[in-house]
Amino acid sequence: MRMLSACILLVSIGVPSSAYAWRTARDLADIDAEGPVRWSASTAWRLDSTPPRGVVFTDFERAAAASFGAWTSPSCADVPLSYGGTTAIGASPSDGASTVEVIRSGWDAMGFSRDAAATTDISYRRGEDGTWFIEDADIYVNDANFSWSAGGESPTRRDVQAVLTHEFGHVLGLLHPCERGGLDSAPLCSSLPELRDASMWPEYLGLTQRVLSVDDSAGVCFLYGACGGSCPSGLVCTDTGCLPSCGDSVCAPGLDCVAGRCERPCTDLSCTPTCVEDSECASGSSCRDGVCLVARGELGDACMTDEECATACVDGRCRTACSMDAQCADGFACTPGGACVETGGRTGEPCDDGSDCRADLCLDGAAIQPVCTSPCDGDEECPVDWRCTVADAQKVCAPLVSAGCAVSFGEESDSSIFVIGLIGCLLFRRIRRTA
Repeated sequence: MRMLSACILLVSIGVPSSAYAWRTARDLADIDAEGPVRWSASTAWRLDSTPPRGVVFTDFERAAAASFGAWTSPSCADVPLSYGGTTAIGASPSDGASTVEVIRSGWDAMGFSRDAAATTDISYRRGEDGTWFIEDADIYVNDANFSWSAGGESPTRRDVQAVLTHEFGHVLGLLHPCERGGLDSAPLCSSLPELRDASMWPEYLGLTQRVLSVDDSAGVCFLYGACGGSCPSGLVCTDTGCLPSCGDSVCAPGLDCVAGRCERPCTDLSCTPTCVEDSECASGSSCRDGVCLVARGELGDACMTDEECATACVDGRCRTACSMDAQCADGFACTPGGACVETGGRTGEPCDDGSDCRADLCLDGAAIQPVCTSPCDGDEECPVDWRCTVADAQKVCAPLVSAGCAVSFGEESDSSIFVIGLIGCLLFRRIRRTA
C-alpha cells in the first residue's frame, strides 16, 4: 500500500464537479481517487485532558463537542467518528486515531507556522483495491502563541469552538474551498467571496465559523452522505438517491415537481407544461415563451444553445440580448453579435496596459504578469487575497505575494489565514517520493 501524509494549517486558522465549491483530497494532484476520500471505519476521537490556558476543561470539552457536533448535524451525513473521551497521551500520526492535542510550548520547534492557531495533520492511504481513505488525523492547538476563549467573541483571543469546527472539517476530509495564491490548484479566494460564511474559509472569521454554511454541509454530505454526494436545493436524499420534494411528498424517480405536482420533466418544446413565471416550473427550469424548459443558465454560464440560458447563448456564454449599448447595464456594452458583455478586465485579470481594464489601471511587478487593478482607500475595498498599497503615487489594490507554502500578514494584521503549512508540504513530498 502507498501512503501520503499532509499537514493542513488552521490559522495561518486552509472543485468538485458540482454547484458547490467544497474540496476534498480527491482534488489533490497526488491522489487519484474517483470517489470520496474519507474515514472507512468507525473511529473515536480523543480530547487533551489539559485545556488551553484561560479556558476551564468543562468549557473546552463542551466547545470541542459542539464543534464536532456541527459536522454530524446534517441529516444527509452519517459520520463514522465519535467522541472517545479525554487523554493525557499526545497525538501520534500513526495510531489510526484522531486526537486533539493542546501544545503549550515548543510549537515553533515542531515546524509549524507561529501564525497558525491550530493545524490538522492528516494521513491518507490507498488500499490494495485502489481506494483511498483517511488513515489518521490529529488536531494540534497552538497554546504557545495564541490566547483562547470559550465564552464568545474576543478581540484578543481565538474562539475554541470556531477554530475546532474548522479543524474537524479537515479531520473529516474537507480542504479549503479556495486558497490564497491558488495553492494546490485551488480557486483564488477573491473569486469566491460568497463563501466567506463557510467554516472552511481559509481565514479566521470568528464566531460565524461555529456554524456550517450550505457549502460546508454539502461537502460533508458528499463524503458521508447516503446519496453518495449532496442533493441540490429542492431535492431530498432517499434510499434511491436524490429525488424532488413536492409539497408533503417526494416524487418518484424520473419525475419532477411542477406547480405542486409530480410530473415528467420537460427538456424541450416537445414537452410543454405551460407557465407564466419561473415559480410554476420545476427546480432547475425556468419559464421561457410560455413553457418550462430545464438547464436555464445564469449570465456568464457556458452554453451551446439558447435553450440552456435564461437569456440567450452568444459566443458560448449566457448573455443578455441587445441591439444597442443603451439596453445594457452600466459597465456593459452591446457586441456586434447582439449580447451585453462587460467592458474591460476585472481586478486580477491579465493586462498589457490600462485600456485592457475596467478601471483603466494595469499593475505591473506585483504578480507573475501585469494584472488589472482598481483604486482603493483601504484593504476592505480589495479582493480577499489583495491589499491596498501605493503604486506610482496612487493607492490601488495589489495581490499578496506568497513565498513557498506559507503566507504571513505580519504584525499589522489582526486576521489569520488558513494555509497549507511549509512543514506539511515538505512532509507530503518526502513521503510521496519514497512511495
